[in-house]
Amino acid sequence: MSLRNGTLVLLGALCLLPVVGCGPEVPTVTITAIAPLTGEAAVYGQEIANGIQLRYERLMAGDEDVGYNVVLEMVDSEGDAEQAATLLETAFDTSLAAIGGVTSNEALAMIPVVEAEDRVLLSPSASDPKLSGASEFFYRLYPSAEVEASTMATFLRDRLQVERLGLVVQDTPFGTSLADAIASVWGTQLAGRVSFTASSDQNALVNEALSLDADAIYVAASGSALAEAMQALRLGGYNGTHDYLAASSSLAIESVLQEVGPAANNSFVTAPLYEPESPEEPIASFVAAYQEKHGTVPSYYAGLGYDALWVYIEALSEVEVIAVPSDFLKGMRAVRELQGVTGNIQFRETGDAQKFTRIYQVVDGKLVDFEKYQNAKAAEIRRQLEATMREIERANRNNQ
Repeated sequence: MSLRNGTLVLLGALCLLPVVGCGPEVPTVTITAIAPLTGEAAVYGQEIANGIQLRYERLMAGDEDVGYNVVLEMVDSEGDAEQAATLLETAFDTSLAAIGGVTSNEALAMIPVVEAEDRVLLSPSASDPKLSGASEFFYRLYPSAEVEASTMATFLRDRLQVERLGLVVQDTPFGTSLADAIASVWGTQLAGRVSFTASSDQNALVNEALSLDADAIYVAASGSALAEAMQALRLGGYNGTHDYLAASSSLAIESVLQEVGPAANNSFVTAPLYEPESPEEPIASFVAAYQEKHGTVPSYYAGLGYDALWVYIEALSEVEVIAVPSDFLKGMRAVRELQGVTGNIQFRETGDAQKFTRIYQVVDGKLVDFEKYQNAKAAEIRRQLEATMREIERANRNNQ
């Protein structure tokens, strides 16, 4: 969409700087991105920040018809929820809107600030179900944990015929909210639930988990905690043919998958559809630009960061006059069918993006779409069977 020249009249201390030169003055709008660039959650935050920065560089290249100047500020929350909320308060002194709430606990802490300031916050990746409809000023791109839980529970129960599901849960807002969602949609009695923290004894954790005598174990954890729990379960003996191991979407992050190592093989994970190998736009140019800058294929979280700033650019293009910061809501509500690098983006009334998750299987250290992988295996078996039948027929003809 071509971005219209907007007359932004922003009251209070909001940054509004005219650009001197020929033609009408062009206002400057500041967007602040608050992300955990250090600390345990940096595995998400840094990728998201990379995506945001890449989209900003594209904007600054001048290839888009932009009727305003956008200033991007990036600050480190260090993964601390209270610090994230404080940084948001400071940011709203000068910023029209913010990107933040990378983790669920950060997003939950930031909601009161959003409500007090009447300014928009867009989370790229928070998944706690309590965030749905938490504020008219809060939006998020990542599906609620309820969506992820429903996809996994249905898969385990209906496709793998799991009857006894055990939960191994990291005692964090992300882990507990995801485990609660799994329990609520499971539809039958759980085999049990084991919680752990960074200081938990891993041997005791494994013994308790194995004592559940579960057909499948779902690990609701993130980052290094997820990696350590999966490794401990495999080393502890949960590695038989029908010892199904499933994990949260955190396993879809390349660095986490590498940290888990061989323990991840033949496990299952839910994640939204993301196909960085696609030749279609806008994904192809995004991947090429990211690889040129960072030397690696961008993760889904990098794509979420990229799309978060893109949503704001699109929203600004829909608003001609912003008399007060809350007028920016008109632009957010006008975002329809935005084709981002993470797929089509449209928001529900609750502020949730209308996205869904699917099942991936880890094969030889790589994530593969479960259905596509199974179909390919079935096709290969059919091919081999047909080849064998042809050989038998040929041998029979020769013997006649």
